Amino acid sequence: MQLLGETGRHVRLVMRMGQAAGVNLAAAYDSGAISQQGWCDLVRSCRGCAWAEGCADWLDRHPHRADPPEPCRNRVFLMALGRTQAANRQAEPRAATD
Repeated sequence: MQLLGETGRHVRLVMRMGQAAGVNLAAAYDSGAISQQGWCDLVRSCRGCAWAEGCADWLDRHPHRADPPEPCRNRVFLMALGRTQAANRQAEPRAATD
């Protein structure tokens, strides 16, 4: 059985992985795209991941990459959220320039 890692460390890993994937997790939470329970689930999933050490090393080498790596337990969610946020940005009306 995998022991859960330290919560604060995994909060930071989730935030960094979101940034690397081009996802704004804070905006997603503020907009309701991620609930409080959803946020807890992301962190809990990360805490139980056996690849956490590899994750930190990967993030150090790839701070801005479109897709999280295969071993990431939150990969599918982050990729879907990233696509949604990108589509929403494209759908936003552009401000008129003078």
